[in-house]
Amino acid sequence: MDLQAINPIVYNAWLQRKNGGSRYYTPSTIEQLQQIEDRVGCHLPADFTEFMLKYSCVAPTPKNKCSCFKVDYVTGAKLGMIWGLVDCAKSIIDATAFYHETSPYNDEIGPRLPKSLLPLTRNEEAALLIDLRPESFGNILYHPDLTYYTFGTDLNDWWRVGYVAPTFTDMLKELNTEEVICQRYNLQLGNYD
Repeated sequence: MDLQAINPIVYNAWLQRKNGGSRYYTPSTIEQLQQIEDRVGCHLPADFTEFMLKYSCVAPTPKNKCSCFKVDYVTGAKLGMIWGLVDCAKSIIDATAFYHETSPYNDEIGPRLPKSLLPLTRNEEAALLIDLRPESFGNILYHPDLTYYTFGTDLNDWWRVGYVAPTFTDMLKELNTEEVICQRYNLQLGNYD
């Protein structure tokens, strides 16, 4: 995978983070990716695995703004935005436990995601997700509100999840600024979900 060729803005954001040292960048290992596969019960998409082993994580920076993308919901397209795009494998392991299990502090908060959706970050609000269901394997989805509600309830179910891209690589290609995404897809500035 050549991230610089896929999306130079995302590559520069990754490089800036990597150059920040261990406080901002943590490599991912094959063993950690195996742990993720064990937790979700299936193999991960090849392009995602390749990205994780070569680049590990990426997040937008003030100099390299790439936090926006188009999200298609059943109600129509909206602007999606997230500050933590992809965490390192160690953090994704933590995110799967956090979102796939009942809260240890509040038993009224059950799993916020099914095991068929792999969260790429854990910021307690929104997350990009890899769809692991056989019929839509590898699709990138987005959930804008993972705060409190158990998945499968009126407030948090499949209707709340939007489609972003057919593959992880395609998602990386699309990432850009709010202005670029809104112009590219004729979306309204500031109309986030």
